[in-house]
Amino acid sequence: MKTLILLRHAEAADLQSGKDADRPLTSKGRGMAVWVGNELNKKGLCPDFILASSAQRTKETCQLMQDAWAPDVYPQAFFDPAIYRADAHECLEMIAMQDEIHQSVMMIGHNPCIHQLALMLCAPGEAQKSPELVRSFPPTSCVVLTFESDLWVHIHKGSGRLVGYFHPEIDNQAA
Repeated sequence: MKTLILLRHAEAADLQSGKDADRPLTSKGRGMAVWVGNELNKKGLCPDFILASSAQRTKETCQLMQDAWAPDVYPQAFFDPAIYRADAHECLEMIAMQDEIHQSVMMIGHNPCIHQLALMLCAPGEAQKSPELVRSFPPTSCVVLTFESDLWVHIHKGSGRLVGYFHPEIDNQAA
């Protein structure tokens, strides 16, 4: 069984000048990245490997999230510039190429790609278990999916079981 964690980067600053890929996280975004790291840790969902966009905001999200994990939990992260402009199908191809030694992989990326990928991978009826997931995917949204396959290359559209969808603002409203 494989576990895939899909995370949209935390809230980034508005583009003032320069390149979009260079936008840093806001103060709120830094807090949200720590929150998602803590949530994953509490739920025992720290991945074996992280595949992330090379944009500044995804790098910061990854670092802050990893810092929130226990000292002995520090998966290797690979920052791939292709994720920045990839669509959902291209991201699925990247996931399919992951080393089979990893049972759990996290992808940190951007919208609309990450949201579309989450919805695409959910088995029929799974996304509807979380109406918030269907409606929107704000910064720091996190989806956890499991797959019956033992091979990343066998993960395909409609094959994932939704384990959870969480976001700091949604979870705080429910508390």
